[in-house]
Amino acid sequence: MFELLDSGDMRVQQRAVKILGQWRLPEAVEPVTEVAHHGLHNGRIAAIGVLHRTQPASRRATHLVDRPGDCGDDGAMTTYSGTKEFEGATFVQASFKGATLRFSDVSGVMMRSVDVDGLDIDSHDLFFGSLVVNGVDVVPLVDAELNRRFPGRELQKAQTPEGLREGWAAVQSAWQTTVADTPPDLVDAHVEDEWSLAQTLRHLILATDAWLRGGILRMPQPFHEVGQIFTGADEMGFDMSIFRADPPAYDEVLAVRAERQQMVTDFLATATPELLAEERENPWGGDDWHPSVGDCIRVILEEEWAHLRYIRRDLARLR
Repeated sequence: MFELLDSGDMRVQQRAVKILGQWRLPEAVEPVTEVAHHGLHNGRIAAIGVLHRTQPASRRATHLVDRPGDCGDDGAMTTYSGTKEFEGATFVQASFKGATLRFSDVSGVMMRSVDVDGLDIDSHDLFFGSLVVNGVDVVPLVDAELNRRFPGRELQKAQTPEGLREGWAAVQSAWQTTVADTPPDLVDAHVEDEWSLAQTLRHLILATDAWLRGGILRMPQPFHEVGQIFTGADEMGFDMSIFRADPPAYDEVLAVRAERQQMVTDFLATATPELLAEERENPWGGDDWHPSVGDCIRVILEEEWAHLRYIRRDLARLR
């Protein structure tokens, strides 16, 4: 997998990093998007849920660009998939109203005198680069607002056992509230191209298996069969026979999820600074990054907070 990081294709680099679960971009990839508009104050920009989610790192495995284009005789909009034809292009007096971009590279895009009312941006990668609006990098503002909305989220970067324990307790309390407040008829419901609550919990089981059981505890085969892996994993050669083909019952998902949560709680209860500093292998393979035990725990925390934000937004829409 890590040979993809040496690719000259930025999208391939990003895909490799996201699938490997590092939640960081190579130094060569520095997404900087600038937006400038003299009437910005009359509209709104929604950045990763601050006013208004796309799939996070572990979900992405394909590259699609859906946007209004020339309509066919049936009125259907054109879909551009896996194309580079717009790199370096200039659009003047063009309309992208209502367009959708998914799994796409928009780093370095410059917009001037544009109408951005209702522009909705959702990217976990936002925190590894900059987003400049009218000369202001809004990334720190977004990060601070999400920390305000999700108390304890700032502890996903904690470096001490105490901080990680506190951060884990906070995110688990938040998840407990979300699961308890979701009515049965919404457990398997989902918005377009996103996961349901049940699928999200299954993915968090997989994340814990990968980074605690696989990364930290070095189990040869750490995955539970109910885990939800990212789309496209089979095309990348991952052994999909590990996972159950048919969706498990929700009660079983909750039971396995509780077991995995307790594993993290028990591990953190006795974790020491020395243990957190120990080096491990990347559970997704490759030789370029050797995370510490603390890094593995921080990835779990980032997964937990990111997916909590995604599912809360989706549930709000479904309600």
